[in-house]
Amino acid sequence: MIDKVFGELNHDYGLFETVSGKTIKCFGEESEVRILIQAEDEEDGISDVQYEAYISLMKKWDEVQEAVADSIINYYNKEEKGAYGPSDEEEFKTWWPDIETRADVALNVHLESIVIPPEFLMDGERTITLCFNRDWGGEDLDDNGVAVRLVDEEVDEVGYKDIAY
Repeated sequence: MIDKVFGELNHDYGLFETVSGKTIKCFGEESEVRILIQAEDEEDGISDVQYEAYISLMKKWDEVQEAVADSIINYYNKEEKGAYGPSDEEEFKTWWPDIETRADVALNVHLESIVIPPEFLMDGERTITLCFNRDWGGEDLDDNGVAVRLVDEEVDEVGYKDIAY
C-alpha cells in the first residue's frame, strides 16, 4: 500500500510499517527510522487522528527533541544508571557513561522507531512513542532500550520500549 503521508507500507499482525523507513534527523544524527502505525485491520487503514498525531509531531520536531533529550537525561540518571552491572569500578564506567547534556544523549541513544497507537488508545489525545536503541548497560544492547511517550507533543512517560505497546 502506498500512503500519502508515510509512503510505502506493509500491514502485518495489526500493524502498518514503513517499508524503507523515513529519514529523520534526531539529536543531530540523521537515520532511517521505522514508522509503526497500529491498526487492527488493513481495510480500516490509518485514522485521521493517527495522521494528525504524526504531522503535529513533525511540525514541532525541533522543540520536541529538546524535551525528549532532557527527559532521557533525567530518566537515565534517576532510574537506569548503576541499576545493575559490574562491581569493578573501571568496568562500571564503561557500562554507565556520564549523561548530563543533550550532546551526551546524542552520543548514547539512537532513534529506532516511531510508534503510533490505534485511535481508541489515544483517548482523544495525540499520542506517539519514540523508541531508541541505547549504548549504555554493558553487552546487553539488544535489551528493551528506552522509549519516550509523547501526548500532544509533550513528554508523558519515559521507560523501556514496551511502553509503546
